[in-house]
Amino acid sequence: MHDFVSRRWDEQVVDLLLSSIEETLERISQFPAIAPVIEGTDFRKYVLHKYVSLFYSHDLEVIKVLLIWDNRMDDKDLFDQLSRSVEE
Repeated sequence: MHDFVSRRWDEQVVDLLLSSIEETLERISQFPAIAPVIEGTDFRKYVLHKYVSLFYSHDLEVIKVLLIWDNRMDDKDLFDQLSRSVEE
């Protein structure tokens, strides 16, 4: 992931984003239901920053990060990408 985001942003932003993701994953591992469920799905959306959200699903044993989404992007492809992530 570091390589992908470092092509788009400078190192300071990359470090902040990755640190935020790491902290969020720790919170989610302790409290899997911390983020709201997206209505009509099993997906949860955790807003990392006003421009970035982390989507995940969980059951009793596994938390699966599905997608890290740029909130400025068009949402029309969001659910297709989430669905593909679940299948992988």
